[in-house]
Amino acid sequence: MGIRDRAGYATARAIGLDAPAVRSAMATFRGVRRRQEIAGEAAGVLVVDDFAHHPTAVAETMAAVRAAWPARRLWAVFEPRSQTSRRRVFLEEFARALAGADRVILPDLYHPEKIPEEERLSAAELVDLINRNRGERAASYLPGVDDIAALLVRDAAEGDIVLVMSNGSFGDLPEKVLADLRRRES
Repeated sequence: MGIRDRAGYATARAIGLDAPAVRSAMATFRGVRRRQEIAGEAAGVLVVDDFAHHPTAVAETMAAVRAAWPARRLWAVFEPRSQTSRRRVFLEEFARALAGADRVILPDLYHPEKIPEEERLSAAELVDLINRNRGERAASYLPGVDDIAALLVRDAAEGDIVLVMSNGSFGDLPEKVLADLRRRES
């Protein structure tokens, strides 16, 4: 039982709920949608979808996925989509947050024109910073969902985890990757 489970249990008991009823409810709770939600598995590749969009959320999500599956190679696919994540001010923080992945993929910014150019995060610059910090080519910039899905289908191997992080739909990337992996399988 994790810390959130224990906190939920303690809170439920503190407000007077019956212990067996609380345990029963907890046993059937499937979690919050798009928070480390398993989208599916195909060709031995597990695809996880998460709403992470801030450096802290990205780092915590990746740490939790690493803790759950420590021996598996982790692909972090991050879409800077929120007003804050598309800003240059978080360049260093995102580089640190994404450093825990074996491979990182970043697309074009979502509606970059809505952020003043001097404040705008550059996905290419973030990729360069991650690679410089790591001393290897661990991060890649790919402009769109189709390019990202194609790379993942080509390079993700059985046992890998693809963690897709965005506060939006990200072009339905988790579903597209799974569908393409299933085609690769057959």
